[in-house]
Amino acid sequence: MESVSELVAAPVDKQDEWLQQQPWFVDENFELEILEAPSFVDVFPWVKEGFDDLDAETAAHYLYKVISTERLIQIEDGAKLLSSEKQTILDALVDQDYEGYSFYEAHAKEFDFLGERLQAVFYGLNHPQGGFGHEFLGIFRSLEDAKVALESKGYVTDKFVD
Repeated sequence: MESVSELVAAPVDKQDEWLQQQPWFVDENFELEILEAPSFVDVFPWVKEGFDDLDAETAAHYLYKVISTERLIQIEDGAKLLSSEKQTILDALVDQDYEGYSFYEAHAKEFDFLGERLQAVFYGLNHPQGGFGHEFLGIFRSLEDAKVALESKGYVTDKFVD
């Protein structure tokens, strides 16, 4: 890779090839370093799928404490959910995944390339005793760019973004 822009814009498989040539990546402690790095975002890979498969009765179950009986009946009769109702359901699904430890964490390795700080981002379960199971997401200029990439894969991160 000849420039930062070329590296960041490269397909993930090409970034991965480049990454595997870096001395810090092939170091025997690299996986442990990633696992011990603070997570910059929690990733809920199953929440969006669960939300998309939600039927009216299940939606009503999540909402019955926060909306009127009249509104519950409308939802059960097929009314579309409001943004606030969607957010309430998604928050509940995220809470369930937190309680069941059914979420991933995203970790980044910051490095210098041609005078610019970049992030190599990995995500997966964070259980050091279970081995390194993180997937390489890509190389980014910022952690916010990485979060957007996770969301574009259909994952819910921290809070659902409409």
